[in-house]
Amino acid sequence: SEPQRTPSGRIPLTREQREVFFHWLYNNAHDPKPKGSERDHLRCIGNMTRERFKTWFANARRRYFKITYNNGVQQYTVNERFRVACQRANIKLD
Repeated sequence: SEPQRTPSGRIPLTREQREVFFHWLYNNAHDPKPKGSERDHLRCIGNMTRERFKTWFANARRRYFKITYNNGVQQYTVNERFRVACQRANIKLD
């Protein structure tokens, strides 16, 4: 059967896809930008276009991470909003 679309026409991620993405973000909080074969693998799991994948991770970094700069180097830290989103989606991180 055809996946159900949102009013905007977008097909939402499944629970499993969200869980994989959130776990990846949590485990890679030091650098939450998928690269190379890892990016390709995640994109395949998410069954997303390149543009949607890029946008999803950019939005996730904006929403769920605090970005600080130490001697000109970006450092990411998971914020409380990330933990709340995981709790709401019943995603266990530890």
